[in-house]
Amino acid sequence: MGSQLLTALGALLIGGSVFPSFAVTENSSLLQGFTLQPGYTEIAQNLANALIEERPEVVLIDVRTPAEYRSGHISGALNIPLETLREHELLTAVPDVSTPIIVYCRSGRRSTDAGQLLVKNGYQYVMNAGGVITWQYGLTAGNEP
Repeated sequence: MGSQLLTALGALLIGGSVFPSFAVTENSSLLQGFTLQPGYTEIAQNLANALIEERPEVVLIDVRTPAEYRSGHISGALNIPLETLREHELLTAVPDVSTPIIVYCRSGRRSTDAGQLLVKNGYQYVMNAGGVITWQYGLTAGNEP
């Protein structure tokens, strides 16, 4: 009886009917049918990565401190710390409020605050990608985006 149970469990695990596939999804598949949602939204990091790679109009903003940014950031990200956003610095860096923006931080807490602040200040499409502690697509060290 025990061996039959193990055989059945093995068949389920190998057949993939118990666990979802962890296969990599192509960016084009992720973005097929994707439309920007007005206001603040939280998005999965694989979707954020696809947007960063495939949609050049998207502005990526790291809202951590400059020291955190230097230690490792997503390539192409501007470093505008949350405290600076509170002082309306983004208005000069990204003057067009219809520009799609992705924000992130270390864990997702500061990027949530930043995203909500940006929408409150008139930005129309703000997406929160969470934190770099779970980012699986590589980081760049240094001061350059």
